[in-house]
Amino acid sequence: MSDIDRAEQQRREALERHDARVRRRQTARLTVIGVLAAMFAGVALDNTQDVSVGWVLGDASVPLIVALLGSFAVGAILGALGRRQRNQPTDD
Repeated sequence: MSDIDRAEQQRREALERHDARVRRRQTARLTVIGVLAAMFAGVALDNTQDVSVGWVLGDASVPLIVALLGSFAVGAILGALGRRQRNQPTDD
């Protein structure tokens, strides 16, 4: 086997190892997201009583599930915005 063939084989093996790591990482991430979503859904569905939510301009009475889902949505949006800003290159 020539040096070029050996180098090509090593490159292919390294690429296969990298692809396997990426797949494992994606599977783990999706599993964690699924478990957290199931836990959140269970908690949310178990908490249906009305709660008072205080706003700057007054109070509102909403089901607890709505307050939980609203808080989750706001947190997810803020987290995504923070991640996007952190990943953008700076001009420094």
